[in-house]
Amino acid sequence: MDGSQKPCPKCGKAMKVKSWSLTDLKNWGSYRVAKALGIVETGKQPDPSGATYKKSGYWGKAGTPKMVPVFQRMPQEADNWEAEMQLNRYRVMLEDRGVPIKRMQVQVTVRDGGLAVARSRGIERNTYMIAIPEIDNEEILEYFDSKATDLAEAMEQGSWSIPCTEKESWEGVRCSRFCEVARNCPKGLLAQTGE
Repeated sequence: MDGSQKPCPKCGKAMKVKSWSLTDLKNWGSYRVAKALGIVETGKQPDPSGATYKKSGYWGKAGTPKMVPVFQRMPQEADNWEAEMQLNRYRVMLEDRGVPIKRMQVQVTVRDGGLAVARSRGIERNTYMIAIPEIDNEEILEYFDSKATDLAEAMEQGSWSIPCTEKESWEGVRCSRFCEVARNCPKGLLAQTGE
């Protein structure tokens, strides 16, 4: 038997192993989608519709072409760390149970898709499929094992004094607006109360 075959549990004969795609559904705002895709504004160009400014101001002189932002996808700017860690953790768990995963992706519905705010960030569609790269199993297991140990210790103690990293807390934004346990964390308390 080669690597793509395994014995049938009933008869023992070689059978072909299927590999699966792992897809997670996400509902993100356009800001998060632009970050995940690495979409950045690279400059401005005249509006393709030929529109011109009616009044002069900081944006330009009356009669000159309106300028619109130009966006480009730059993979090196993409920040999808959380989804990459999450799906790779799912992959490791599935593979431990004998389910081979050939690729991973997130299907994202853009919460504010189709609105001017989404277009102003370079998001032109309402859904995106984003490929997730495979991360080494050892790195995934080390990260999540340490988090599980930290959580068990925090539950046992009734508190926790080691805050999330800057990456995990979105440089403090998560602490101040989105973390459900911020009131139990020194970093979260500081972000929410300023004390």
